[in-house]
Amino acid sequence: MSSVTLITDLFQASHVHLKQRKKFNEKDEPAFRLAALFPFDGQRTIPKLGVTYQSSPNNIVAALQEVVRDEWGWEYDPYNQEFSKANGVQFPPNFANGNLVFKKDANGNPIPNEIDPITKDKIILNLKNTMDVPCANGATNPIQIIDPAACYSGCVGRAQLEVSAFTTKGDTPSKILSIRLIKFLMCYDDEPFGNDGPRDTVEDAFAAYGVTDSNLSVTTGNTEFRPESQQSPAANSPPAMKKPPAANTPHATKKPPAMKKPPAIKKEVTGTVIMNEDCEYTYASLIEAGYTDQDMIDHGYAVPNFAG
Repeated sequence: MSSVTLITDLFQASHVHLKQRKKFNEKDEPAFRLAALFPFDGQRTIPKLGVTYQSSPNNIVAALQEVVRDEWGWEYDPYNQEFSKANGVQFPPNFANGNLVFKKDANGNPIPNEIDPITKDKIILNLKNTMDVPCANGATNPIQIIDPAACYSGCVGRAQLEVSAFTTKGDTPSKILSIRLIKFLMCYDDEPFGNDGPRDTVEDAFAAYGVTDSNLSVTTGNTEFRPESQQSPAANSPPAMKKPPAANTPHATKKPPAMKKPPAIKKEVTGTVIMNEDCEYTYASLIEAGYTDQDMIDHGYAVPNFAG
C-alpha cells in the first residue's frame, strides 16, 4: 500500500454534511462528506471581502500520481477515468467538470444549457469518510475545534486528505485508489448555497424592531431563553435535556414568578448526590426530566455524596 497525507489549497465547499452521515442513494454507505470546488484558473475572490486566494487541486493530483506510480508503476491521469479503469481501478476519483452540472427546475429536473452558477468554471471533487471528520476554526490562534454543524455549503476552507493506492487480497483482487477526507479547517465565511450558512443572532436580527408599548413583561420567557451563537458549544456542554418541572409541582409548565428565597431546608440526600439547599428542583423531578446524577452535579444542582 502506498499512502500520502496532504493539506489542500483553499476551496469553496458544497454539499457539506459533516455533522451527520449522509447518503445520496440506497447503494451508498452513509458518510460524512463535502464537495470541494476548485476554479479552472486556480484562484478565486470572495466578493464581500475582496480576498483572493489560490485554489487548485494540483497537490491532490500529484499525490495520486505518486501513490499510483509507487504501487502499480504506471502514470495516473486524473481526467481520464477510462484509462484508470482499463488498468484495473474500479472507482477512480472523479475530478468532475462543473460546466456539465445544470440548474434544476421546480421538479428537480436539469434545465438544458443552463449551467449551475455554483459549479460554473470549477472542478468538483467529492470527498468523504465514514468516520468522524473533526472540524476547526482557521481564524483562531491556536486553532480551535468547532462543532461540524458550523461548517456549511458555501464556506471556504482547507481539508486534510489521505490519498492511498492498494490492491485487495483474495481470489479476485481489486485495485483501490482512494481519497479520504480526514479533517476540515473552516477559514472564511462566504455567500451560503441555498439555506445554509451563518446566521445572525436573535439580537442582531431584530435590533431595529423592538416595541415600546408592548404588554409583555420584561421577564417573559426568561426561563426558556437560550442565546444563539455562531460559536461552537463548549466541549463539555451536557446534552440538551427536557427542562424539569418546578419542585413539588410535577405538572407545572411555567416557572412561577421569582419569590423571596425561602429558609434553608434539610438537604435531600441520595446514594450518590446531595441536593443543594437552594436548588429549585427535587431529585425525582430531575431524574424524570432525563438528568443523571453527574448532570445534576455539572449544573450545580447537587454535590457528590462521598459518604453514600
